[in-house]
Amino acid sequence: MIKINISGLEKAAVVKALYDNSIPLRMGILQHIPGRMSAEEASFWARREFLDYIHGRYMKAYFGEEGFVIIDEEYNKLAEYYESDEGGMFRDVGILTHRPLPAEDVIAKLRA
Repeated sequence: MIKINISGLEKAAVVKALYDNSIPLRMGILQHIPGRMSAEEASFWARREFLDYIHGRYMKAYFGEEGFVIIDEEYNKLAEYYESDEGGMFRDVGILTHRPLPAEDVIAKLRA
């Protein structure tokens, strides 16, 4: 698990950033909706304490501790998956449109 300090950030902004930088994974490609998450949808999902998958994208984020988000280490391994043969196959057919960033980098960009 990776514990990231998100104090001072809106939870909906964190959810949106993680979603926008995630990818559909494995069977999630069947539920994948291309594009970025809207601010309204991010507000909806931010009401939840734990996010597993959203529209087939791998989230695995727990917001149960005030001021922190706990991310499953697999989120940060998605970049490796994207470069693998399986991930490359999905990328080549246009399902994956960008390389996922490690969760710490996503949160750092929100602070910038």
